[in-house]
Amino acid sequence: MGTTIAMGSGAMGAGLIAWLRTGKVDTLYVANGLLAGLVGITAIPDTTVWWGAFLVGGLAGGQLPIVFDLTERLGIDDVCAVFPVHGSAGVLGTLLFPFVAVPSALEAGVFTHFVAQLIGVVAIAAWTIAATAAVWYVLKLVGQARVRPEHEQEGLDLSEHGVETYPEFGGEGSVVADGGPTYSAADESGVIDDD
Repeated sequence: MGTTIAMGSGAMGAGLIAWLRTGKVDTLYVANGLLAGLVGITAIPDTTVWWGAFLVGGLAGGQLPIVFDLTERLGIDDVCAVFPVHGSAGVLGTLLFPFVAVPSALEAGVFTHFVAQLIGVVAIAAWTIAATAAVWYVLKLVGQARVRPEHEQEGLDLSEHGVETYPEFGGEGSVVADGGPTYSAADESGVIDDD
């Protein structure tokens, strides 16, 4: 029940914040808000009271449009909103545990549980950042950190798998995902098409 409540509340939170900011309910935020609500409650569904699931899900969904906009302003390439859906929503739910848990789950007290959750979040973040940096450093050293520009233009479905999944996207004159310059499909030299 708690998981379902958090999921629904996540959709409502994301839709509400999007509506307050733009005057429109953005369905993409609502869909991702469902996921953010699920992520927010994932670590604590068996210990959370029903209203706590509603609160965690709503806050996890509500932070989604805000954190997504922040990542864009910082120039972080996260077009699928992976961090706001999985990262910050998960951190939020984890830290809210002592405030929304049933009393029997708080044997050591709210403060002690909050400190334990905070230490866990910091440790996991440190490990994730260090391990990711190490892997990407090695990939960059061996020249595998990024696909070739022409593969990016034609799409990885075609260049890596030989299947054109979304034929309506890509091709000459289109813009690559990061908004960068396009490359002419006919030009194998990789010369930038400035049009």
